[in-house]
Amino acid sequence: MTLSAHIIIDGHPIDVRRHRYECTWLFRPEDRVIRTRTKGERNQTIRGLPDDPKEWDEPETEYLYVVSADTLRQRLASTGRDRTSLELEFLRYTSAVFKSSSAPYFFRASYPATKEIALARARAFRDANLDDWLRALKVVKQSGLVYWNRHGKDAPADLLVDIVSGHDMPIFDATPPDRLVNGFPYASLGSMGITSGSGLNPPAHMLNGFPCTSLESMAVAMLEISPADAECVFDVSDFVIYGDDHSFDDLRMDRIQM
Repeated sequence: MTLSAHIIIDGHPIDVRRHRYECTWLFRPEDRVIRTRTKGERNQTIRGLPDDPKEWDEPETEYLYVVSADTLRQRLASTGRDRTSLELEFLRYTSAVFKSSSAPYFFRASYPATKEIALARARAFRDANLDDWLRALKVVKQSGLVYWNRHGKDAPADLLVDIVSGHDMPIFDATPPDRLVNGFPYASLGSMGITSGSGLNPPAHMLNGFPCTSLESMAVAMLEISPADAECVFDVSDFVIYGDDHSFDDLRMDRIQM
């Protein structure tokens, strides 16, 4: 079984840590919460429902770090991450893509696309400003689109929504050759025609098509389209239930003694 921890903002995942997690990012021990809900109430962007509907009413426990969007925004700002830093990273990212000879096709690896469709995506990418991308991100969040739940479905008609919710991304030359990117060693990706001479790293978040690279900027972008009281969650349930994570032992003991 693959153990996964997810960072989720207003119901939509922006990052996943598989097999292990070495830190809790901007979340703190005092943010820990243990909750019980039914299996039918799972967030289906990170966990599917049981195959048997009879199981949907069964209780299930979650081990979470939870803060409000406003609190996470303040913590990001304390590290120098805000709308201004997002704008700067967006400009650097798009500039790097525009300079790449393969830019019109950087998102083609997972699509059986025609040349015309790929060029249309490239034009949409070129013409969009940050507000256009945030609008597309809001559509992705509201519709619960993630690249793994798009299999077997038609691509979104909105080209920016298609890019943001898709699997593909540009690969930048700062990446170490042996680093795994979406399961592939970076050195093997040049044959896919998706390299760039930018000096940037690939996205450190899971919305591969959104034009920023850092997890912090991705969080700022998601917070831009979320209400101040929206929940921001680091879900480590898999590691507590199935792994050797003991970080919730004190809260679990308190629940037993109640």
